[in-house]
Amino acid sequence: MQLQHDEALEATVEESITFLRRADELAIGPTFDILDLIIEHPEAIPAAVVDNLLIFLEEQADEAREKRDYDTCRKYWRYYLGICRPTDRAVEAAKDGIIESYHEQLEFLQGSQHAVRASVAHEAVQECVEWVDEATRAEWEQEHREANRASIDEMGEFSHQLPDEEIEELDNALESIIDQFEELKEERHAVFAIKWLINRDILVPDPEPVDRGPGVSFRDLVQSRTITSSGGSYSQDESGGDWSDLYSVAVQHSHKVVQDLVYRLVNRGLLHEGDFFILFNRRDALRADTIAFLTDFVIAFFENRGSAATHIGMAQLEAVIRSQMEEYGKSTLRLDPHTGELHPRSMTGLLGQLEGDVSESWITYMRYRYTDLSGQNVRNKIAHGHLRYHQAQWGMSCILLFDMLRGFLELERAYT
Repeated sequence: MQLQHDEALEATVEESITFLRRADELAIGPTFDILDLIIEHPEAIPAAVVDNLLIFLEEQADEAREKRDYDTCRKYWRYYLGICRPTDRAVEAAKDGIIESYHEQLEFLQGSQHAVRASVAHEAVQECVEWVDEATRAEWEQEHREANRASIDEMGEFSHQLPDEEIEELDNALESIIDQFEELKEERHAVFAIKWLINRDILVPDPEPVDRGPGVSFRDLVQSRTITSSGGSYSQDESGGDWSDLYSVAVQHSHKVVQDLVYRLVNRGLLHEGDFFILFNRRDALRADTIAFLTDFVIAFFENRGSAATHIGMAQLEAVIRSQMEEYGKSTLRLDPHTGELHPRSMTGLLGQLEGDVSESWITYMRYRYTDLSGQNVRNKIAHGHLRYHQAQWGMSCILLFDMLRGFLELERAYT
């Protein structure tokens, strides 16, 4: 019976490979589904069939590369690796193919899509770090840094075309903030300058943004530009919900402003890891474990490990708010009406307890950004694995860090 099963499985695998080779127009998704099934049963693939499959994968990878579909190209090479490794076959062709796809993609993206280019360089380092020499790794790391800097000025989509003088006006406004930050840091302390920066109204969108009209300064009204995901800002209001398009644009633009400022401050050596360590360690309400996680969060952020920083930081956001509320004597528990037991409030419940005490703009933003199902709902999307990898980059961790710090100041201002 087992022999018959093995023979049937082997026949099915061979039939699948034959089908893949003949189905030139087969959609990518079904192709990978079939490959997944094949690789789940490596014991059923005889040597001759493995050779046939590897040739197919190499052909498909080359074809995808010629079409500049580099993500698909790398997927095929990864399947190639997945088949070769358990069968002790040479993997150099797959490694070289993946490395070359990164080189070509970065060359193709030169001069445009700077944040995308930064993401590609980051992933190249992550995936190929053990395969490339030090010079190539350094080249990619430099590419990542330069593309991140260039993305500061990448304006993305516009709801309407902005004249050059208004773009310059915003840039001048940001430079003015940086100049003031530097002065405060020199005269007082970096921590004082950071608190001043976080309190800037330009960094938090108005809960009821108004339409842009004649004579309204772009510097004063920063809601007119729509930022694409290339800027690192995560926007996914799929339902339309209770949030206006204007507010969504306002949030996206405030994110871009924060990222622009932080990029420039970090690149100019005006912001350092240690500044944030001091800020977090001064919060007596925070548990030692929370501070340890926040330390890892800041380290990952400054090392440009956006995915790690985003996931570490997001896991601590509720803990930070809860600890601060407990310090100020706010209720963080709810009574179960059925059992009479006390349970921790959800983050939505915590924000509800703060309503009326903290600023309306902050509470509105936090709901939209992190908890409301009809808003961006980033926290739940990350918790349930719905965030795509390319979205969890430096920009998202930057926004998370400053949202956390803004929360410190909002509660401090409300209860002290």
